[in-house]
Amino acid sequence: MTDLSDSLHEDSTRPPFRGARPVVNGTNGSATGLLKPRSTRHSSTSLLQKQFGDYELEDEIARGGMGIVYKARQVSLNRTVALKMIIAGRLASAADIEQFYSEAKAAAALNHPGIVQIHEVGQIGDQHFFSMEYVAGQTLAQRLIDGPLPPEEAAVLVANVADAVEFAHSAGIVHRDIKPANIILDASGHPHITDFGVALYNEGGTTIESSTPVGTVSFMPPEQAAGDLDLIGPASDIYSLGATLYCLLAGHPPFRAANPSDTLVQVISREPIPLRRLNDRIPIDLETITAKCLEKDPTRRYPNAQELALDLRRFLMLEPIQARPTSQWAHLVKWSRRNPSLALLTAVLIASVAALFATGLMYNSLLRQERTLAQSSERRALQLLGLSDALLTELGQRRNAATVDFLQQAMSLGRLRATTHRVVTSMSRDQAVVPIEVFEHEAAFFSDKTAPQLRPLIDRTQDAIRDWADGPVPPNLRDVADDLQATCIDIWRELVDTDPEARDHVARVVRTQLAQTINLILASRSRTDAADLISRFERLRTGVLPIVGLRELNASCSSLANAFDRWPTQQTGRQLERSLPASVWPWPELVE
Repeated sequence: MTDLSDSLHEDSTRPPFRGARPVVNGTNGSATGLLKPRSTRHSSTSLLQKQFGDYELEDEIARGGMGIVYKARQVSLNRTVALKMIIAGRLASAADIEQFYSEAKAAAALNHPGIVQIHEVGQIGDQHFFSMEYVAGQTLAQRLIDGPLPPEEAAVLVANVADAVEFAHSAGIVHRDIKPANIILDASGHPHITDFGVALYNEGGTTIESSTPVGTVSFMPPEQAAGDLDLIGPASDIYSLGATLYCLLAGHPPFRAANPSDTLVQVISREPIPLRRLNDRIPIDLETITAKCLEKDPTRRYPNAQELALDLRRFLMLEPIQARPTSQWAHLVKWSRRNPSLALLTAVLIASVAALFATGLMYNSLLRQERTLAQSSERRALQLLGLSDALLTELGQRRNAATVDFLQQAMSLGRLRATTHRVVTSMSRDQAVVPIEVFEHEAAFFSDKTAPQLRPLIDRTQDAIRDWADGPVPPNLRDVADDLQATCIDIWRELVDTDPEARDHVARVVRTQLAQTINLILASRSRTDAADLISRFERLRTGVLPIVGLRELNASCSSLANAFDRWPTQQTGRQLERSLPASVWPWPELVE
């Protein structure tokens, strides 16, 4: 639990249950400032004389506004635990004790691999305590000291945290303080949520909560910042998940100011700076997902944490996401709400100008045919979207099945193969700068342990890239790249040789992704608007499609790729579709 003064800090004073405690930077709330470790210190009672009931206290690992956490050994079970106590001890008020047990009760109600587990709750003398799972690792806050995370890593982490948050919501518990400092990474890199000190939960149909405003301002949703208790619920945690994703990608939270009060005003009244304005290498899909989480209106966020996790996994599997970028009209509405007087004046001027061009209505009839074609393309895209979602839902329900592993392997091998293809098809090294950077990023995912067949070829490819000074692709780079691409296919065949059913399921997912991506491209207003979708199509065509082995689609996809390359700038996607021969459009059959 945190008192009011603590709740207004840029980062909570309730740190993680192990490791060095992050401290608050009072100047700008930057990620690195929020996350500086401080030296370990002992309590004034010398760790309560080391022995505390069945526990031997080893070190203080965290301290907050009312709680203190020790690393301890539980003697009877000979295990290491984290032990939390009330700092005030015998001087603690009844309200402090009640809130302390509320935290323990909320966390103890949740048995999930992504949530730190409670072992024991009790009292020794005048000291109340509870012990919990000790997770050896670092917090996401400490991980961010080295800078922002790669987009794919950030998406995987937040998707896994969202799974745990959804589990808590299904049990009637809202965390209210999701942030990097309250997410611990274990030795394998899996995240665990901790610190339910300010959680809301239902007990017997009654909502139990603290009467004190709590939370961490930079990660707090506007309804929580404004003290609107009626609006605080699962959507509030979704906002905080979005703020955490923003922080992982940008290196700092979406809102930060010179002091907590100014940050509070920003959270309530301002829109966050778009992620791609900070770093244009952040994928537009991740920016869109983050923006949807950070909507001021809770009803405009994801309906639940599971939908957020699904959209993040769609991004990771090169699936079109469900969230849509904020339209210019929506931006205008938000601006108007923040600036009502100026918006009224602007509206009057626009209305005056619009009256002069009223005769433009005569052109409406010319747009009807285009609108009909647009509706047809949208219906087709929605039909494919439904099929894709059904497949994803089925995969989500079979998370431990081989199909999920195979799909992830196919996508990883496909991305590596696609980036290799982009490198060797470049006209010069200058033209290959971006593909080379992407290749280096993808290559990092294949360690000696996970892909021993690929590692030597990856290393040889990287050596050949470093030796490539200028001019066209050197023959040695082309040769090793060909070997690398062929080995990706061989590895996939070895993986699925013993499970034809899983192989066919993955093929259905890939066929659906291709069909849906092409539909969305042809529903775009221009080639410029469809640029990201065309890039996704190329990754599927040159990377994943050869891996999975859908040879019957090669000719059609190659023809479509040529059509996209020649797409005139003044032409819409639907006009391009009308100019395509029927032989390049086998996709309606895929839906059936």
